[in-house]
Amino acid sequence: ILLKHFLEKGEPSKVEVTTSTNALVYNPELMALMNDPRWSNSSLQVSMDGIGETQEYIRYPSRWETVWKNFEKICAHKNINITVNFVLQAYNLENLLPFLSWVSKHPHLLPMEKVTVRFLREPPHLQALVVADSVKSRVRRDLEENIGKEEFRPWEKMLKVVHGYLGESHDAEQLKALRSEFVRFTQFLDRNRKKDIHRVLGGVHELEA
Repeated sequence: ILLKHFLEKGEPSKVEVTTSTNALVYNPELMALMNDPRWSNSSLQVSMDGIGETQEYIRYPSRWETVWKNFEKICAHKNINITVNFVLQAYNLENLLPFLSWVSKHPHLLPMEKVTVRFLREPPHLQALVVADSVKSRVRRDLEENIGKEEFRPWEKMLKVVHGYLGESHDAEQLKALRSEFVRFTQFLDRNRKKDIHRVLGGVHELEA
């Protein structure tokens, strides 16, 4: 209603419109209003934390097929400045490269430089650093093999940061406590959601032992 009011009664050329979405739902009326070229600026940040089962695990009870279709519809609005934010965390660490590869395969939807990677800081027990050491090592090897490849060029600097982050040493007792909380929290989620963390993240059995 407010957007309609500004378009009909106000001065939209002096108004900047911005919002965010996780693409679980598509609102055609809102998108049409935001896509109106009379706005000074119209921007939309899409939160996507993985593809396939990883996305479905983090954004329960969503379905990747629905998110994918909604994202296609969103990107069709060319008067909206659309960006994608990927928040790196324990649950999607192993999905980072597959996600970026998926983005690079669909440049007609969104320029690759419009996709950013950020670190989850809170809650601490879901930070990427809590995963098993074997997973950290495997992801670091994958990064070493892929940094510099053309499909990952826009994110080369960030991937190097991730590589360094996973190689950092941490206080052993603090890390043990965070891992214990991660396992407890994840087992609680899986019992209630009837999901299985082992399908999206390796090495969890090492933390559960």
